[in-house]
Amino acid sequence: MNKNILNALLERSDGRCEIIFNNGFRCNSNYAVSPHHILFKSRGGKDEMSNLVMACQKCHGEIHRGSKEKHQWIIRYKKSRFGGSI
Repeated sequence: MNKNILNALLERSDGRCEIIFNNGFRCNSNYAVSPHHILFKSRGGKDEMSNLVMACQKCHGEIHRGSKEKHQWIIRYKKSRFGGSI
């Protein structure tokens, strides 16, 4: 990933997890935060700000393991970013 993109993500997120739970609260953890592709790279997702969120180690793992709550958040986020297409 381009360092400029990573730096912009860190600035946008203030170095914190951007995942928002179903109750509307943001995780906001700063533990082991890394970029997550909303539309996975394996499905054509790009290293672009509009396709990336910062996620802490716990949330990132839960997303990839299929956590129902995190999955619902990602679906809502994708729909808002990609106009309903997932």
